[in-house]
Amino acid sequence: MATPKKAPIVTPAPVLRCTICQVEVTPETYAAHIQSVHTTPLPTPPPASIETTADLAASIPPWNGGWTGPGAQGPQAITGPIFGKELAGGKYLKGEDVPDGTVEVRFRVLAFVRDPGGRSKLAAQISETYQKTMFGFNTTNIRTLVKLGFEDLQKIVNRTVVCMLGMAPNPQRGGLPTKALFIIRVE
Repeated sequence: MATPKKAPIVTPAPVLRCTICQVEVTPETYAAHIQSVHTTPLPTPPPASIETTADLAASIPPWNGGWTGPGAQGPQAITGPIFGKELAGGKYLKGEDVPDGTVEVRFRVLAFVRDPGGRSKLAAQISETYQKTMFGFNTTNIRTLVKLGFEDLQKIVNRTVVCMLGMAPNPQRGGLPTKALFIIRVE
């Protein structure tokens, strides 16, 4: 006598409920359901009507954003001398900006500022000193201010910071010594 064959076990396909409309869908069709039923189609852009490169050029806004004031006619040539040190040095006061023979440098702290482009831990806007308007407080100078009794560095705003000129290794120059400013007191 032959043994009866067992009927194959059929497992029902898993069913998911749409979280938006509660309709039952299979996992394979869930994404298509969301996209077709619950997503608004993107508007189709109007057909391009630009026929020539001249039309294309006319459709681009002016380089100056529509400014009609001074300088609106476009880039202008620079006349007179262009001092590279003023352009390359940035706006931060550094030891190399101080003329040789100078022993002390004084500047007034006007405000602490955030400078995303700066490398200093803390940046301050200062009174113009050697054509610079910013000072970057490094860790050494911050520690000195704390030792001088300024736990809250905001207390040096509107006060004069006095620095001495010295030499320090510069990591950007392979550790070679360069002129540096060290805070010695706040007046």
